[in-house]
Amino acid sequence: MITIKKLKTLKRSTRIRKYVSLLQDFESQIIKKMEINTIYLNSLLKTIEEDNINTRINELLKLKIELRSINNIRHAIMAELGIEPSEWDFTTPQDKDSYNKISSGINLYLEDIRSPFNLGSIFRTAECFGVEKIILSNDSTKPDHHRAVRTAMGSIEYVNWEVGNIDNNNIPVFALELGGIPIDNFIFPKKGIAIIGSEEFGVSPNALKIADKSLGRVTIPLYGNKSSLNVSNATAILLQRWSESTLKV
Repeated sequence: MITIKKLKTLKRSTRIRKYVSLLQDFESQIIKKMEINTIYLNSLLKTIEEDNINTRINELLKLKIELRSINNIRHAIMAELGIEPSEWDFTTPQDKDSYNKISSGINLYLEDIRSPFNLGSIFRTAECFGVEKIILSNDSTKPDHHRAVRTAMGSIEYVNWEVGNIDNNNIPVFALELGGIPIDNFIFPKKGIAIIGSEEFGVSPNALKIADKSLGRVTIPLYGNKSSLNVSNATAILLQRWSESTLKV
């Protein structure tokens, strides 16, 4: 970590940008319940105050210093610099010690998902709903893509995944696709695989044949003029309904 003395020698514009990464490091330490260097943190906040970046930041510096206030200061500095936050700029508390995965029997087959942002978002949602495994088609982007990793916010390490196909699986299969049974009426299996199609063309004809020979298709009713739902959002809706159904006694 850069010393405060060295920090003060940086050009002002460079120094202000450095504040962002330093504050984010402290947020991460607090979330992980690590012992933080309070002397350094107080010196850092004093240096930020001396730079008199703007009135809003000065007001935040007067509040009790805790995780939320540090986060607010960081985002206020980013706004001053004209930096629009990306998904990975947000702090997400994760407590590994209290992690208790539910083996739900929920599996996904991601067919030709091209966007690493969508893939990372699906992994993050899959972790939340206790997905057992994600199977990726050969042409899907992979979870080790740096943008997928950043968007997933650490969720990839918790979700089992592999590259493969669904031709030889012996468990029920269904597709998330138009023209199927409305999601409110669909009977979800206790254990199965949901096929999620590509952003551009949906589920392939071959994958639909496999689904139609098993449990068929489930559809999310849409009511807008465009009626177009992002694939990661659609997956989130599906997983919420499926997990709710699976966990019912």
